[in-house]
Amino acid sequence: MENNWMNNPKLKNLDPAKLALLSSLATEGASKSQSEMLPFLLSAMQTADKKGINFEGEEKNLLLEVLMQQLSPDDKKKAETIIQMTSAFKK
Repeated sequence: MENNWMNNPKLKNLDPAKLALLSSLATEGASKSQSEMLPFLLSAMQTADKKGINFEGEEKNLLLEVLMQQLSPDDKKKAETIIQMTSAFKK
């Protein structure tokens, strides 16, 4: 996975611990297959929670943006549909 996401100006004000987690997710996630990705993300979320790292508001969007960069166009569409569906349930 390319590291172009690291040049995103939105990252400038991100907490260093969150940036480190995001970098780790992007690096480790790039080597995961589709079937490995969900367990990987769930485990990463649990680890972040244990460390007290929580992404709020726009940070969540940034996290998704970075993680979705490695997806194929078809998988991006699927992920976007799932995100829209889960957002609708939260309202």
